[in-house]
Amino acid sequence: MYNDLIMTLLSAGVIASLVTGIFSLITSLFNNKRIKQLESLKQQFFFDQKRYDALTNEYFVIASLPSIAQEIRASSLTPPGERLVNPTELVDKYFERQDLLRGSAEKTVILFDEDLKKEIRETIGMPDKYKHPLLECIAHESGEEVLYTTITEYMASVERFHNKYIELLQEQIGRIQKDISELG
Repeated sequence: MYNDLIMTLLSAGVIASLVTGIFSLITSLFNNKRIKQLESLKQQFFFDQKRYDALTNEYFVIASLPSIAQEIRASSLTPPGERLVNPTELVDKYFERQDLLRGSAEKTVILFDEDLKKEIRETIGMPDKYKHPLLECIAHESGEEVLYTTITEYMASVERFHNKYIELLQEQIGRIQKDISELG
C-alpha cells in the first residue's frame, strides 16, 4: 500500500510536470510569435523614421530654393527691346535648377511609396519636353520673340516641376507621419 501511494504521487508529479511543460511550451511559442511581431514593428518604425528624416531634409532644401516665378514674369512681360535679363544667364540658371531638382528626385525616389514613385518619375521628365525645343531655338538662332517664348515655356515647366516635386514630398512625408503615429 505504501508503495502504491508513492507510485501514485510520483505519477501525479510526472503528469503535473508534463502539463506544466506543455503550458510552458505553448506560452513560449506565443511569446516568440509576439516578439517577432514586435521586432517587425520596431524595424518598420526605424525604417519609416529614416525615410521621414531623409525626405524632410530634402524637402527643406528644395522648398528653400528661391521662387523663379518673378524671373518668369520679368522675362515674359518686358518688351523684347528692353529685356532686363540676359537670356543666356537665365537659361543656364534654369538648366542648373532642373539638374538640381532632377538629382534630388532621383536620389529620393527610392524612399517614396510605389504609387508616388511613378509620379516622381513622370515629374522628372516634365521640363525635358520644353528643354529640347529651347536648345533647337538657340542652335538655329531663332528670332527674339520665338526664343523668349520658348525660354518662358521652359522656365514655367521647371517651376511646375519644382512645385510638383514639393507637393509629392509633402504627400509622402504626411503618409509616413501617419504610419509612424499608427505604429506608435
